[in-house]
Amino acid sequence: MLAPLAIPMTGWIGYNWTFGILSALAIASAVLYFIMFSLYEKEQRSNSTIY
Repeated sequence: MLAPLAIPMTGWIGYNWTFGILSALAIASAVLYFIMFSLYEKEQRSNSTIY
């Protein structure tokens, strides 16, 4: 979704800012992924002890 926008961004705000923004979004998505699956794993462990 961001790839088509990344090329014009280099012209608008420069390479360093574009790289920084894309890096920040990648790190934020990794953190969100980690949190989401940690919560899922926690829920699975709590449900398995009931049975």
